[in-house]
Amino acid sequence: MPTNKLIKTYDADGDMSKDWFVSYHFLKPEKLRKNEHDLYKRFKVFNTINSIHSKSDRRK
Repeated sequence: MPTNKLIKTYDADGDMSKDWFVSYHFLKPEKLRKNEHDLYKRFKVFNTINSIHSKSDRRK
């Protein structure tokens, strides 16, 4: 089983009024899992992407 998943970007279908972010997942240690569906922990990174006011600049 891989210890992480591919990084994904969420751009709200180009909607500038919603938050955009980058998400990534890491495999949780077995003792921290609550059930078999709780394998990965998701992290969202917003940083300063939402302070950029044009779609093309946010995508860069």
